[in-house]
Formats: sequence, C-alpha cells, structure tokens
Amino acid sequence: MFAYVVGSLSVIREYIREGGATCGRDCPMLIASYCNATHVQNVTARMSREELDLLDRLANERGESRSDAIRAAIRRGAREELIRIALQRYREGEVGMRGAAEIAGLTIAEMMHEANERGVLSNYDEADLEDDVDALR
Repeated sequence: MFAYVVGSLSVIREYIREGGATCGRDCPMLIASYCNATHVQNVTARMSREELDLLDRLANERGESRSDAIRAAIRRGAREELIRIALQRYREGEVGMRGAAEIAGLTIAEMMHEANERGVLSNYDEADLEDDVDALR
C-alpha cells in the first residue's frame, strides 16, 4: 500500500521520521527520490562516557539530536583530518599542491588557501606549474 505525502521537504522528513515510510520498496512514490537521495546507513561505534558526554553537550548547544551532532562532527573532523594529511604529504614532498587538493577533496585554490592559513611553505615549482597547466588543457 502506498501513501502519498505532499508538502514541503520538512513535512516529508517528519513523515519519514515518524515511520510513515521506509527507504526501499515500501517507500511511497512521491517521496521515493527523497528517500534514495538521503539514504543513510547505520554505523555502530563504541564510545566512552566522556565521548558521549561531549556529543550530548554538542547536540544540546546546537539544539539538535545526538545523531545530527555526530554527523556534523564527523563531517567537520573528517574534512579537517583529510586537509591535515594532505598538507603533511605536501610538506614531505610526496605530493604537489594538486595532489594535496585531491586528497583533501578541495580545489587547488582552496588547498593553497588552507596551506597559507596554516603557514605551510610552498613547495610549488616550475614542474608543478607545468603539470597544472597541462591538467587544465
């Protein structure tokens, strides 16, 4: 049996949250694309009481659920860690600025900005410039 929900995205989200739909075959047609576009997987992780307290404080300060706080913290933390790894490899000469940008998931300009903000000296030389010009062609 299909239920049809018409309304704003927030109405649809609330409908799903209250168990009115599940992603997959039972998902109503009008919100099937919403379900597929926002499909998430459950992940289990063991956390200390201190880590849980930290997450609860974050959720409370942001006025959101623990799950939302976890997702936001992971996004920020993972992005930051990728930038840190990329700049470390750049400093060590393992990759150029373009390679660092690819690791971090940033554009070269964004990666250069991050490097500048963090005081990472440029290893950019003529060979890197030639590689970047070739990549743009």
